[in-house]
Amino acid sequence: MTLRDKLSVPPYLESDQAARRCLDALEIFLTVNSVDISGTSTIDAASAVSWGLPLAILGEQQYTHPFLARFSKPFSKQSDFNSDDFVELEAAALLLSRGAASLTPVDRTHEKTQDFDLIWSETNIEVEVTKSEAKDVHTSLRIQAQRIAQSINSTIGKFDLVVHVSKLLDTATEARLLDASREITIDQTIEEPNAWLLAAKATTRPVHEVLKAGEVEIQPSWWPSDMVSLFTISLTLAGPDSTEAPPRVKVCYAAPFTGYLNSAKKKARRFQGTLTRPYLMVVNVTDLPDAFEVYRQGLDANFQRWKHISGVLIFEAFKSTNEIGWTFQFYRNLHATRPLPIDMDLALGGSGMGRSRLVIGTPSGKL
Repeated sequence: MTLRDKLSVPPYLESDQAARRCLDALEIFLTVNSVDISGTSTIDAASAVSWGLPLAILGEQQYTHPFLARFSKPFSKQSDFNSDDFVELEAAALLLSRGAASLTPVDRTHEKTQDFDLIWSETNIEVEVTKSEAKDVHTSLRIQAQRIAQSINSTIGKFDLVVHVSKLLDTATEARLLDASREITIDQTIEEPNAWLLAAKATTRPVHEVLKAGEVEIQPSWWPSDMVSLFTISLTLAGPDSTEAPPRVKVCYAAPFTGYLNSAKKKARRFQGTLTRPYLMVVNVTDLPDAFEVYRQGLDANFQRWKHISGVLIFEAFKSTNEIGWTFQFYRNLHATRPLPIDMDLALGGSGMGRSRLVIGTPSGKL
């Protein structure tokens, strides 16, 4: 019985080499740890690819290490799968692949213990790993924005339309917004203050451009200032022979900060380090939209009070047509009592360098 016999295999896996490599890594990992999966139920293919990614990055020479071997148990029904443990595996693979000399899991001797001891540039660093979870309101706002964008895109005229939505709308209010989108013309603005605004403008983008880097929309005067500004886009992609960019619908929406920095704030308040070494917090933000900019703003506002936190590394899952990996960024605390090594900035995309990306590769360190 092989792993692929248990997968709900979507069509893309047949031609996606990166996904197949992740699945191969998971299959080898289960084999070397003598896991019998014949009694397990069907395994979601996307989940299996996610589980295989850090294993593919770490390399099979690490698969029998006790820290990794424990992840094989849920597949043989010896224990339940712990999503928090999986985040630790992702963080370990990311840090080792970016230059960590070694990473040692810390035995739990009491409640307040960091997850790893990390050696980076001969500096001993304490590492705590966590994950930020999306709140129900974030999911509802995102679904509403996508629904509005798709509905308008099916009826839009030959122009771009920017929509601002400040809250969850009731059915009648959303219907009025959609009615207005069918009546609006170029250079016209229609709004329902404190709820929504439509602004139509001529399409001037290059033919195949969907979104311009750094593109910012003018917000309504009533737009909430204490919220995260997010957006979604809907359009029909231009064909190879197109001479004009297709109309585009961009829905900007406001979401509460709640849920973004909660996990980081909790770890900062309930500190699990020794206060004797630099302390790095690693956060998986895959479930949060546009988390990088929100974290930048939020950490800038909190770092001066968090002198015991030397820096924060955040990452999210990344998938393209031929690559699988993580997008990540490091935020150094310039107020930290115990600073992290300077070369971490280059390796992890810190000091204003912007986001970095890691796809399947070979780690330079060891567990």
